[in-house]
Amino acid sequence: MAEYFAGGYQARIPADDYDEFAAVPGCTEAALEQAVHDAVENGAVWLVAGPASVWREPIPHGALDSSAELRPPPKAVAAQELTEEALPGAWQDGKTNAAALSQAVSVGRGYTVPWPLMVQAIKDSVSGRWLALAQGSDPVGGGWDRAGSVLLERPSQLGSPQRAPASDGLFPPTRPALPPSPWTSARYRTWPRRPRTCCPPAPRPTCASAFAWKPRANWTPPSVPLWTSCWTRWRTVSR
Repeated sequence: MAEYFAGGYQARIPADDYDEFAAVPGCTEAALEQAVHDAVENGAVWLVAGPASVWREPIPHGALDSSAELRPPPKAVAAQELTEEALPGAWQDGKTNAAALSQAVSVGRGYTVPWPLMVQAIKDSVSGRWLALAQGSDPVGGGWDRAGSVLLERPSQLGSPQRAPASDGLFPPTRPALPPSPWTSARYRTWPRRPRTCCPPAPRPTCASAFAWKPRANWTPPSVPLWTSCWTRWRTVSR
């Protein structure tokens, strides 16, 4: 990379029927190292230098040398890859730890798996109930120096969750049924409503009679509005 960004380097860009060349601008060595540190910590690239495998974490001092390689981000570790059936050598009597799982996955893939990638895989396995944290285990998410203290086991050993008795306070007893309220009786229900017998609906006029309607000869206007009279009669009949 130092030669690539030294200045004056012509990058070859393949096109359809020909190749194009573009000049790569130069930068200082300090700026280049800072850009590599930021890219590795952000997860854009993966640094491999001897036994060191760094991704999404700060680069250790001295790991970024001339023999270091920058690779695309590594493939994620699935939860099924950490089970006892997939890695029988990393398990013993139904138990294992994060360090043993990391070493077994690295041997199977042929390279050292970055520790943040293993942390994420273990968290997914525990949340998905493929694995379970054993009693006395350290929380998942510490550094590689505490990987051996992250104890894991098969979730079947924990048993299915049981409902605790009501006396321990975790689950309150069943709420008793409330006594019937007088407001829920049929007397106070508003639906279905009682039919109004005082004001039956008038027959719907036809198209011919709608324009030829005339008031009756013996019809006299009421002394009170019609809706008031109907309401008074309805209350009298309802009572």
